Amino acid sequence: MFERHIDSEIDVPAKRPRVLPVRPALLLCVAGLASGTATADALVIEATAVSEVAYRGVSETFARPAVGCNVEWAGMNGAHAGLSFLEGSAPAVRQRERSVSLYLGWQTEFAKDWMAATSISYRAFPESTKEWNFVEYQAAIGWGDKLSLELAWSPNYYDHNIESFAVAIRGFQPLSRSFYMSAELGTVDLRWRDISGYRYGSVAIGLRRDRWLAELSHTWATDEGLELFGAPLETPDLLLELSYLIR
Repeated sequence: MFERHIDSEIDVPAKRPRVLPVRPALLLCVAGLASGTATADALVIEATAVSEVAYRGVSETFARPAVGCNVEWAGMNGAHAGLSFLEGSAPAVRQRERSVSLYLGWQTEFAKDWMAATSISYRAFPESTKEWNFVEYQAAIGWGDKLSLELAWSPNYYDHNIESFAVAIRGFQPLSRSFYMSAELGTVDLRWRDISGYRYGSVAIGLRRDRWLAELSHTWATDEGLELFGAPLETPDLLLELSYLIR
């Protein structure tokens, strides 16, 4: 999923950095502080509940819901950092149902309405029966709040000694002061055995009122990655997310 907290037209509280729960960290970078509504040293805390957790179009909780919290800090000169925690209902054998994501990034405006950003993120899955932790390096360029292009590379994607390279294009369109639509297309290249990777996409409609956000999205993915990491590639057909801005 992609940027959807747009202060210029969506009705959100002032001085709020872009908090994107359950999303790749670099999404913050592209449109993160572009409108200037987030002041230096701003801290945001947000509670989140989702019907399913997905990362780059692939389910991590296999149709199970999750709750969590996101903490984000916006510092001086475009620096920012954040932490996200998600706890999903798990079967007897826990895999990726619990996750912790940390990221650190920097962004700059290099021309009118154009921004560039870099970021590094670390995703961990505490108490899982397999080692899934991985590091991802990201770079992006964005035009206003409407369009962005992201590149991401990991030397150990989901800790399977797999090198991954991902590209994603994201778009955002306000419909009113409260409603918006968004879309994303991406591809993930996995350099491992006979699995070349997969492509994915999503469309979403969202509602922002005061401190609440509700978003319903539809996700699809191609099946080249069947038996990905020893398990079928699954995508959430419909994903519902509810968020509340605590601070």
